[in-house]
Amino acid sequence: MAKWLNTFGLKDWEVYCGFNQDYPENRGTCAASSLEDRIAVITLTKLWPGRPTPREVARVAFHEVMELLMMPLRLRLSGIADVSDRMLDEEFHRIIRTLESVLAPMEEPKSPKVKSKVKAKVRRRNVNKA
Repeated sequence: MAKWLNTFGLKDWEVYCGFNQDYPENRGTCAASSLEDRIAVITLTKLWPGRPTPREVARVAFHEVMELLMMPLRLRLSGIADVSDRMLDEEFHRIIRTLESVLAPMEEPKSPKVKSKVKAKVRRRNVNKA
């Protein structure tokens, strides 16, 4: 995930990553608690239908980084009277799926044991509700 945060220039965001099981229909979610302070939470579900491959997890992580990238634009467009939230959601997901098919890793991600120079602030935390 840090690779894509850096690639798309989201280095000024403080991103917390975690896992949840609150929304089994979604493989991942992205929520910004503060656009001004650049704080966001990206969660991946624990409830996959079967055991996910590293490639599947990487694509979901990429998708959620794209959600974060487009979030400021999406919030500004949501105030336009002629555009429904559903229409925005469909169009943004169409763009994100196109980016996934072109840019998201097709091969298995590198082992986490490989050290990389990560510049984005990525913190892991448990985001399950008590």
